[in-house]
Amino acid sequence: MKMRAPRPEGLPALCLTILVAGSPQRGAAAESAAGPTRRERRAQQKRELAPFQVTIRKQFSGPIKTVECLSPEWDDPLPVAFRESADKVVFTVPAFSRYALVVITQ
Repeated sequence: MKMRAPRPEGLPALCLTILVAGSPQRGAAAESAAGPTRRERRAQQKRELAPFQVTIRKQFSGPIKTVECLSPEWDDPLPVAFRESADKVVFTVPAFSRYALVVITQ
């Protein structure tokens, strides 16, 4: 099914949420002062999702201004390099292990 709708006012971006399936993460309150154990670090490395390419159709016509990736693993949003064609945007999501949110701003 294809749908087209005018851009709602105040909605300048399209957001994609990407989750890594696996065992639940320990909460920050449960973490010890010494940090994660060796076993926990290994498990975390195994759960890390490698970078992957995304091709997505633009929500609205017009140029893309920015693509950013946010995750609790980074202090600041990561700018993501992208290329666009007439109606599509292509970018590579960086590696992450918990979840990430990609924000595409037009």
